Amino acid sequence: MRPEIKSYLHEVSAHLNLEPQTERHVLAELYSHLCEKVSELESSGCPEQEAAREALDCFGSPRLVARLTYEAFSRGSWVEALICAQPHLIATALFLTHFWRRPAFLAGSAALLALTTCLAWLRGKPNWLFSWASYVLISLLAAAYVSRRLAGQALAYLLQGDGEPSALWALLPLAALYALCFWLLVATTSRALRKDWVLASLLLLPLPIIGIWVFNVERLYPLLPGFGSDPHRWDAAMAAVFLVLAVVSALIVRLRQRVLKVGALLAIGGIGAAAVAHSVWGELSLLGLAAVGLLVLGFAWSPVLLKSRHNPQESWLEDPEELPEPPACT
Repeated sequence: MRPEIKSYLHEVSAHLNLEPQTERHVLAELYSHLCEKVSELESSGCPEQEAAREALDCFGSPRLVARLTYEAFSRGSWVEALICAQPHLIATALFLTHFWRRPAFLAGSAALLALTTCLAWLRGKPNWLFSWASYVLISLLAAAYVSRRLAGQALAYLLQGDGEPSALWALLPLAALYALCFWLLVATTSRALRKDWVLASLLLLPLPIIGIWVFNVERLYPLLPGFGSDPHRWDAAMAAVFLVLAVVSALIVRLRQRVLKVGALLAIGGIGAAAVAHSVWGELSLLGLAAVGLLVLGFAWSPVLLKSRHNPQESWLEDPEELPEPPACT
């Protein structure tokens, strides 16, 4: 492969942000067309180096090619948009009806989310999978957070001999729960990054929002006799935030322009986190709300840093056998 073409394909790949199979197909098609153009110019008497440069000029800048290709391949159907928004709508319904306090409804919703996520994972890992996987992560992380005292008691007996030996019985299932949380977080985030870091941000964005709520509900539990109606004062705000997240998820699937997807995700993420923080901590100042919003934005933006260290297409471009190479472009 000519160095000029290889460098061009590297830059296109760096800005393409499509799922690996689609990206590989796009690079192969682009490489084939570049080779045909070079061969055409060489047959008309153009020198080899000049033919390669002129062919690349005809195709335009790598960033422009990547942007136009992304817009052509990234838009999903309305059905996919509705499926992507569905888990946020389930969360909205749980808060609007206050059914999050009813174990049967909460367990049924978690089972539905987990089953759908597993089926989607086994059947091609579509883009809408990651909004569903987010709530599976939320369920597991909430269980891990609530059970942290049991883990502390088991570790205290194991390391210092404090407490009862029966505390050790909880150590094994808790270790399995924590390991499952870590594996699922890493696996789903890595898979999302292989497709598009926007999907990874969509996966991670609900975590800090629901984390603020879980922390405060759990904090109020011992203060409220019978765990009364006081925690419901946050339900309307939480329902509104998750309804907005549902709309944003659908927009991310339907929008073609990447800048609009990123803008919607980050703006709504920051505003949503600030709204939840204001509802839970009503005494927060404007500076405090801004700090919460920026922290959540930083959390949602973190996949960009991970994506910059991970370019799955590099190996395909290093090995010319991975791309179709016409005889005239060797």
